[in-house]
Amino acid sequence: MIPVSEKSNATILGVGTANPPTFVDQNTLPDYYFRITKSEHLVDLKPKFARMCKSSMIDRRYTTITEEVLNEHPSIGAYNAPSLNIRQELLDIIIPQLGAEAASKAIADGPASL
Repeated sequence: MIPVSEKSNATILGVGTANPPTFVDQNTLPDYYFRITKSEHLVDLKPKFARMCKSSMIDRRYTTITEEVLNEHPSIGAYNAPSLNIRQELLDIIIPQLGAEAASKAIADGPASL
């Protein structure tokens, strides 16, 4: 145990962030979302969703789900379809990659010497 007199505060040495490589511009999200989820027949919901997107003040939506992934795993975009395991398997691949990218940026951003 470290004596109280020798304790020191934790120090943040660097901060790194990482985003998935795929993104959708917020202003095109309603059309994109309704198309990839095959929900274009829900014409009453699309204008409401478009208003929500416009008022959200978000420019880009980063995602790990691409159209190719949705085509390979249609249950991801299907209403009430079981897709948790598929989503988890996809995240098991991308999350460590994003973590490594963020850590590399944090190390590069940190102090030159400790």
